[in-house]
Amino acid sequence: MAKLRSLPGLVLWLAAAYSAAAADTALLNLLPPDAQVIFGVQVDQSRYTPFGQYVLARLEKEDGDLQQFIALTGFDPRRDISEIVGAGRGDGKQGLVCVRGRFDIPKILAALPRESAAPVQYRGVTLVSGKGPRSAGVAFLNGSLAVAGEGDLVRAAIDRWLDGGKLPAELAAPAAEASSRYDVWMATAAWPAALADRLPPESGGAAVKGDLMRAIEQMSGGVKFGAQVTLAGETLLKTDKDAAALADVFRFLASFIQLQANTERAQRFVDFARRMEIAAEGNRVRVSLTVPEAEFEKLFEGLGGRPRQQPKSN
Repeated sequence: MAKLRSLPGLVLWLAAAYSAAAADTALLNLLPPDAQVIFGVQVDQSRYTPFGQYVLARLEKEDGDLQQFIALTGFDPRRDISEIVGAGRGDGKQGLVCVRGRFDIPKILAALPRESAAPVQYRGVTLVSGKGPRSAGVAFLNGSLAVAGEGDLVRAAIDRWLDGGKLPAELAAPAAEASSRYDVWMATAAWPAALADRLPPESGGAAVKGDLMRAIEQMSGGVKFGAQVTLAGETLLKTDKDAAALADVFRFLASFIQLQANTERAQRFVDFARRMEIAAEGNRVRVSLTVPEAEFEKLFEGLGGRPRQQPKSN
């Protein structure tokens, strides 16, 4: 029988098949309790939006790798994923991704290359990981739950699942709020300067250690799909004065962008900067941008996606 060529391919599909109900509590409780950044994708509610259909259409046009993957594993990321939640600890290590979906575990395991990814049992749960101390791993908790990430993070997630662990309220609350407002969302549990303190020196963390950055206590944001796509974010600061100062910084950056219209691509971002709404409300700063869905597709393509194929004229 043909085999999957590598475990990372499976992890990639689990973690990024796509890039409002709140996030699934069962998924949130699998995340590390010391997580600093939490993110998620509400795949089920996004699938039938205009942008969701656009993504599915792009996947349909991909080469035979996806079809081969589906045939080997019985897992179709276009159909079988309902929600993705993940987290990072801000320490430069890989994060953990948790997926709610439908998994034909025996067929997936049969497709894995035994020479590089032999399944093992950890507390009765099937765990597959590559070789090496920091190798990525995938564990199937049951036919509808899977976790992927560094081996130690995956095993800790299994422990939490079996022992009834819960994500601390100070992390679960902002994640639940963000996930109830957006289809693709993120929330931080620490201000950027605190995250920067945990990053290795070569990562450039020193760039966010100014006084204003240290005044940020929490950040959240995301994307809401529809005929109009909304991109929005909210920053909670220590004082109203800090919020006013950060709003001024955002306004300055928006004005600066508007002076950089020297290319067609730059002009597109100039248009976005002009339409951006920035408001300081007490100790919070809210930033939002609403664009037509077709325009968002062009933005998506410009950020690295391949151009959408135009229909051939008869």
